[in-house]
Amino acid sequence: MFLIDFSLPTSQLTRLKSERTERQNAEAWEQDIWDFIGLFLKPGQEEFSIKTSGSTGIPKVIKHSKEQLINSATATNAYFGLGIGTTALLALPVKQIGGRMMIVRAIVGRYKLLISAPSSNPFAALAEGQQVDFAPLTPMQLSNALKNSKTSKKAEQVKTIILGGGEIAAELEDAIKKLSNKVYASYGMTETVSHVALRKINGHDSSTHFAALPGVQFNINSNECLVISAPHLNIEALATNDVVELISPTEFIWKARYDNVVNSGGVKLYPEEIERKLTGKLSVPFFVTGEKDAVYGERLAIVIEGQIKTSELGPIFNTVLSKYEKPKVVYFSAGFSKTESGKIQRMESLDKAMLLSYL
Repeated sequence: MFLIDFSLPTSQLTRLKSERTERQNAEAWEQDIWDFIGLFLKPGQEEFSIKTSGSTGIPKVIKHSKEQLINSATATNAYFGLGIGTTALLALPVKQIGGRMMIVRAIVGRYKLLISAPSSNPFAALAEGQQVDFAPLTPMQLSNALKNSKTSKKAEQVKTIILGGGEIAAELEDAIKKLSNKVYASYGMTETVSHVALRKINGHDSSTHFAALPGVQFNINSNECLVISAPHLNIEALATNDVVELISPTEFIWKARYDNVVNSGGVKLYPEEIERKLTGKLSVPFFVTGEKDAVYGERLAIVIEGQIKTSELGPIFNTVLSKYEKPKVVYFSAGFSKTESGKIQRMESLDKAMLLSYL
C-alpha cells in the first residue's frame, strides 16, 4: 500500500513514480495506475477508452472525453465534500471505471490517495488507526471485510463508503445498518462515467430508493427501464437495461435487469427480487434465472453452488415466495462464472450447471 498526494506539482508526482519503480519492479496493477495518471496528465490527451465489465453481455469499449471525466469527478467531490486535506482509498482495478474515476477525483480534488493492490479484502493491508475519508468498494470487498473482526474495525475507519459493481445482498445490507460510518449504494455504469445516483444504506436518513446526483434526471421507457439524462456528462436519454419503479424525475427504486426478466406464461418475474426474498433462507450461494419451457415460454430455475437437499427447498419457497415466484427446476454448479468485480455471469454459469431435479 502506498500514498500519492495529488496536491503536489506534476514534477513531484513524476519523481515519486520514478523512485517507486527504481526501488521495485512495479506489479501490473500498479503499472496500470501510473500509466493512467500519465495519460490523464498528458497535454492534448482528450479521449479515454475503457472496456465494460461484460457482466450483462459481451464486453465493449466505451470512449469518454476528458471533460466528461472531470465533470463526473467534480460532481462526486462536491457531493461528498472531498478536496484538499481529504485522504481516500483506492482498492479497485484501474482498468475498470470505478478505479479509474477514483484517480480522476483525486487529481481534480487535489487530495491524497491511499492505494492498495486490488483484493477481496483491501482492509487487511490498511494500518490500524489509519483514517480514511472516502472509499469506493465492491459489495464483495466490504462483505469480506465485515466477516473478519480485525478488518471490520478498519472498515469503520472509513468515514464514507460507496458500493458499486454488484448487487448488495440482504445479509450484507443488514450488516451495514449496524456500522457507525456512512455507506451508500451507487448506481452507474461505464457509459455514465461512474455513478449518477446514490442510496444511503445506513443511518437515520437511510433510504430504499436511489436519488440522482445534481444535474442528473431520470425517465422510463416502454419496457419500464431507466432512461438517464445528464448534460454535464454529455448524456442525453441514455436507455439502460435496468427495470425500475420511477418515483420522480430524480428518484427511483431498482427492481431488476431487463435481460434477466423471465416471462412465464405472460407473468413477468424478476429474478433479483426473488433472490432478495431468499437471501438468508438458503445455506449455500445461489441465483435465480430463466430457461426455455415448451408450455410457458420460460420457467424459473435456481442454480445452487454447494450441497443442499432439494427436499429442503419446497418449504422455504412456500414460506417466502408467491405462487409464480417459485423456481420449477434446480441446478447444481461446482462454481459460478464471475466477472473481475465479482458479478455472477448467469448464462455462463447455467450452461455449466448440472440438472438436479424438477420441483
